[in-house]
Amino acid sequence: MTTPRHREEFPTLASGIHLLSHSLGPVPRAARESMIAYFDAWEHHTSEDAWATSWWELSRRVGDRIARILGGAPGSVQIQPNASTRAIDIVRGSAPFRELRGQGRVRPAGLGDLEPAEWSPPCESGHVRWALDVWYLLTFNGMVGEGRAFLVDLVERQVVRERDFQFRAG
Repeated sequence: MTTPRHREEFPTLASGIHLLSHSLGPVPRAARESMIAYFDAWEHHTSEDAWATSWWELSRRVGDRIARILGGAPGSVQIQPNASTRAIDIVRGSAPFRELRGQGRVRPAGLGDLEPAEWSPPCESGHVRWALDVWYLLTFNGMVGEGRAFLVDLVERQVVRERDFQFRAG
């Protein structure tokens, strides 16, 4: 079996041979076009939902390409800048969180926002795969606090369980 040659897709190779062992290699023509499209999208996002409008979809498509190379199924490879950021976005957009925020409950200043707390394995969470527990503190008096935890499945991109919790500091 012969591999098709794509030398014309690498403009710098038209004028020479690339022998640098310490570089990324010659730049493919498509890389310039992709980077321009990426920067155009970045420049025109003016709201906090920039990731939700297109970049999460891009991450899914790249993950599916990598999965195909590795022999995995679509959706089995997840590419993200940060799992915590994605989990927070999922919780923020979920009905249970919107309902909690809509109750008009006054939270003390300084409790912060949603906070990724820990990864939960299936044996502890009862969910089918590892999921990220995201906490939202509701009260804290310096010693004792309470809040709501949201278990986020990053593959399914949804909150799969929620629970109330209490903690004691010190």
